Amino acid sequence: FGLVERNQEIGEETLFNVFGKAAVKILHTFNSQGISNMLLAFVYVDAKHSRLFQETGRVISGINLGSFKPQELSNVLWSFAKSGEADPELFRVLGNHIVARR
Repeated sequence: FGLVERNQEIGEETLFNVFGKAAVKILHTFNSQGISNMLLAFVYVDAKHSRLFQETGRVISGINLGSFKPQELSNVLWSFAKSGEADPELFRVLGNHIVARR
């Protein structure tokens, strides 16, 4: 888990912090699987990046959720829950989408 430890070679930041800053800038280019996998990766290594989760929630809330497979939706929800990040608007949008799919 050296990826979440501070590293002198990257300005005393963690590698996941650097990844998170970069991802925030290009979130609009991610597909549903990319978003899902990215959030899972941050949670699996216990890397905290509130801005990334906030921006990801905003992006997801504004895109066509029909492109998300059920597992990807599950991963997004689980990642937010496990990270401790709350995004009531995202949860509302995802909840409405899930109910409408049934």
